[in-house]
Amino acid sequence: MELSLNVADITILAVLLISVLIGLMRGLVWEVLSLVRWVAAFWVAFVFGA
Repeated sequence: MELSLNVADITILAVLLISVLIGLMRGLVWEVLSLVRWVAAFWVAFVFGA
């Protein structure tokens, strides 16, 4: 079985890598809260969006 990365996998990995690098500069707690805000924003947009 061959495992390959598709565009979604690469995008998710890139976002996580960028978040880790920013987190090293800004601090862990602040970065976790920032990611939680992004997830909440996408959820609210999905649930209440047109």
